[in-house]
Amino acid sequence: MLCVKHLSVSYGTHHVLRQLSFEAPKGKLLGILGLNGSGKTSLFRTLVGLQTATFKEMSWEGQALKTSQLAFLETENFFYDYMSGGEYLQLIGANVTDIKHLNELFDLDLQAYASNYSSGMKKKLAFMRVLLQKRPILILDEPFNGLDLEASQTMTQIIKKVVPEKCILMSSHIFLTLTSLSDRIVHLENGGFSASYEPDDYPSLADQLDEQYKQKVHQTLPKINLT
Repeated sequence: MLCVKHLSVSYGTHHVLRQLSFEAPKGKLLGILGLNGSGKTSLFRTLVGLQTATFKEMSWEGQALKTSQLAFLETENFFYDYMSGGEYLQLIGANVTDIKHLNELFDLDLQAYASNYSSGMKKKLAFMRVLLQKRPILILDEPFNGLDLEASQTMTQIIKKVVPEKCILMSSHIFLTLTSLSDRIVHLENGGFSASYEPDDYPSLADQLDEQYKQKVHQTLPKINLT
């Protein structure tokens, strides 16, 4: 069980996260839904030690959480110039045989420089790194951004395959991205979780969101001359 208590993050006088507390069990995927700028990335960067919190308590299986227990897939990942995709994966100590077999799913040219990859190829390589780190907690920040249909489906099936042995937190600003994978979805807004949804709630919530934004568009669009 990943347990986070009283996590607060501020940028100057702007409070992004306010006394945020939650639990995420092993073998489950917790989906975190929020608009752009709602604090999803700040939450994840704080968990992995890249962002300073004004206060927090974090534990894994009853012991203080260590950054070595988390693998983090960022929305945008950094790659050194003149480093091949294969070298990038070997840098974390990944087994060459494991790299070869995993790449059968993504078909990347691991001899090419990673910095020259397309955005989708970079996301695949970074996701491979997260898996090959073999850590118990996976933090996936908008993991499907930039992926084509085939890569998205492959990643979805991999996540489903590994989640029984992991604790996974996955964020998205798109509700439907989370529903096929999440055992629970929490809505992050105004610095905290405003709501929590179980799988049985997903269909009705999707209908509510659809109606909400349909009405907004229908009321606003006629005011604009688009012809």
